[in-house]
Amino acid sequence: MKTDSKTDAKMMAQSDMTPRMKMMDKNGDGMISQREWNAYHNGMWSKGKKSRGMMSAADADAMISGGPN
Repeated sequence: MKTDSKTDAKMMAQSDMTPRMKMMDKNGDGMISQREWNAYHNGMWSKGKKSRGMMSAADADAMISGGPN
């Protein structure tokens, strides 16, 4: 199967991404735009336990590592 260099670059960029980065890359182009970055992190913030607009460092660490929060 013949591919073009743009497709090859995209596939290589995607293969180097961590699972979390792949979740951020909503359009699958192998790049994280500011919009994708902000949407992912705003989503994490909205799911976290907060008190008076703040989240404990322990809860933030648990969210980042995928553990319970």
